[in-house]
Amino acid sequence: MGNIIFIKKTTLSALSMIEFLFILIIICILASLAVVTHSDYSLQRAKQQLQQDLKLTKSLALSDKRNLLRDFNKPFRAQQQAALQYQHLQLWRLQFHTISNKVEGYIGTTYSIFAKRPRRDGSIDNKPMGYVSIAKNPLNGKCMSWYNYGDVPKECRDIRDERLKIEQLYGITDVYFEWHTQGCKKVHKTIFYDSFGQAYCGSSSLQPISKNAILVLQHKKYKTFRIKLVDIL
Repeated sequence: MGNIIFIKKTTLSALSMIEFLFILIIICILASLAVVTHSDYSLQRAKQQLQQDLKLTKSLALSDKRNLLRDFNKPFRAQQQAALQYQHLQLWRLQFHTISNKVEGYIGTTYSIFAKRPRRDGSIDNKPMGYVSIAKNPLNGKCMSWYNYGDVPKECRDIRDERLKIEQLYGITDVYFEWHTQGCKKVHKTIFYDSFGQAYCGSSSLQPISKNAILVLQHKKYKTFRIKLVDIL
């Protein structure tokens, strides 16, 4: 009788261990699926936000009625001619940054939406801040720039839009454009719009971008999301 009881206990113990391992495997599978689902969801949210903000950038350029972003005081004729060459380039832009500084620490991938006047010779100034017109979020009035605190205009420093911190919010560790346009490279992380809605890439010299241009979002889980700009351009 004692032997029978011993066999039953051993069998029950073995079954319990198998069941435990089976449950553990299921939990691991569900956990991995949850991670994948979360990263997909984050990429989807980031994609939707950037699509909206690219359209906002374009609409700001289309509605900007200023002939020039810089008022010239009796410019030289050559400067005037160079400026007139760019008079249609209001150059509202969406620009990506990687922010890390002593004041705020590591913020990671962020972006800004702003317009900036040309230089006196009419060439394009692609530095992020300085004399700029920063977009305001139409829903909350926040300044749509998350550049370094000390470099953002004072009126915007304490009302920067938190949703622009896409690495912290969505896990987007890198963003870049595949321009498919001669003269435009991966390092050029700014898309420009003029007052006619034409999109450009480049730096001091701009090129109308190809309709094959793609915005690539890199998630920290090694997943990528590609946004075709043709639907936004």
